[in-house]
Amino acid sequence: MSRYRLAAAVESDLEAIWQYITEHNEDAADQWLARFFDAFKKIAESPGIGHTRRDLTHQPIRFWPVQAYLILCRQQNEYVEIIAVTHGARDIPAFLRYR
Repeated sequence: MSRYRLAAAVESDLEAIWQYITEHNEDAADQWLARFFDAFKKIAESPGIGHTRRDLTHQPIRFWPVQAYLILCRQQNEYVEIIAVTHGARDIPAFLRYR
């Protein structure tokens, strides 16, 4: 499996992260987006990577860190679905209640 799909909300996640970082440094914001997309490819190439976190959710979600951020994903039949990108300090259970 080497495909991934972004859930609709991920575009908003990435836009919000980019907007926040670009207030200080647009080049850095662009570099963060590149890191995320590199991570999406890596996750698609090895869909079992990452960790489940039963302390955060009982859903079949895997967590993959990209420095201070977390990529949340789940395996589908023919692809990996990226369901969120968020800061690791966020209250993840509360965040997931709205996803």
